[in-house]
Amino acid sequence: MPHVEHDTDRFATTRWSLVARTGAGDAATARASLLTLCLRYWYPVYAYLRRSGHAPERAHDLARSFFQQLLQDGVGHPSTIRYGRFRLFLQAELNRFLSAQHPTSVTDATLEHPPLDAMELRHRAEASPERSPDEMLRRGFAIELLGTAIKRLRREADEAGHAAMFEELERFLSSAPRPGEYESIAQRLAVRPLLVSMAVKRLRQRFRELVDQELSETLSSAGDMAAERQALMQALGKEPA
Repeated sequence: MPHVEHDTDRFATTRWSLVARTGAGDAATARASLLTLCLRYWYPVYAYLRRSGHAPERAHDLARSFFQQLLQDGVGHPSTIRYGRFRLFLQAELNRFLSAQHPTSVTDATLEHPPLDAMELRHRAEASPERSPDEMLRRGFAIELLGTAIKRLRREADEAGHAAMFEELERFLSSAPRPGEYESIAQRLAVRPLLVSMAVKRLRQRFRELVDQELSETLSSAGDMAAERQALMQALGKEPA
């Protein structure tokens, strides 16, 4: 079955699979993969800590200490094998970190981290009193993943010389056009409305592909893709397609 073999090969080299299977591979590569994932999904951890009642500065220190501990213990840690999904591993390890009451001091001054001001501005914009800390983490994880996919989509459009069209069409990734909107865009871009409609369809298809690619980087097997895709949609308050 060629498709299954292709999926097996692809998931054997995702960032999370390299971490989860590091006992049989290159520890340096695994740590670099884990570092990439930690930096990419730093904000969801901060959002969890803030929603748990920690002040901005303390949440910032706790996040740095947590990720430092994760990088020290995560590669080759037995718990990584139990979690086929990085999101579940991240949530479980964060709960374990907090329950163990690790010190908040940070000894690795070289560990890169997002600026506190930017994270706090985002938290104020996205936080909701109805959401639990776990829900904040799941939602932040989903938004971060989609944001990475959109950045890749924008970069592809720039490289193809379609930056102006992308700016016009980006909003249709998450919303339907209003009556006459394609015609107005076509007039501004000096193209036919049919071309705009076709471009939106291609953009949406490519966006779905990029989301799946980003999602796969947080998984260690193809069998988890459907469940994690559904979890992503639920975190955003949407029904799976």
